[in-house]
Amino acid sequence: MEQNINLLISGKNSGASLPEFLAAMGFEARLLGGPRPMAEALETLAGAAGKILLMGTTHHGQHLLLEDRDELLGAVREKRILTFTRARHTDALAVTLGDESGISWYNYYRDGKMQRSVTFEDAEPDETGRPIPFEKNGVEPHKVLAAYCDNWKNLQKLEWEVFTCRNV
Repeated sequence: MEQNINLLISGKNSGASLPEFLAAMGFEARLLGGPRPMAEALETLAGAAGKILLMGTTHHGQHLLLEDRDELLGAVREKRILTFTRARHTDALAVTLGDESGISWYNYYRDGKMQRSVTFEDAEPDETGRPIPFEKNGVEPHKVLAAYCDNWKNLQKLEWEVFTCRNV
């Protein structure tokens, strides 16, 4: 079974701290270690048999969370994203990185609504919702990620904190 990593990114103007964003996403988190380079933190996530671990960092005012999951973003987490964006009058991007398929899906949320969903399973992407400003260079996920936050290579250079957590 493919392992998925959910990348959740807050809007630049959310006004929330990283601990507030963690709590809003439904995590009761305790700092385990860090900061660590992404490659080392991802190895920690992959080797966390039986534990729920999460990586987090802040970059240019946006909070980024990496969550290692068997499934895609669940309904409970999505509901929390909707609540967060509505309460903060901000936006958020959720991206799924598959260990076999690369970025396979992204959803864009704004003010309590999912504005856009794009899935890459076949040759042509499955698109729901109207195009968003972050797709000005196309719907290819790496381009959307770069337009919304930063390019993947730069995100890999960031230092990440590792949290042990439980879902609340």
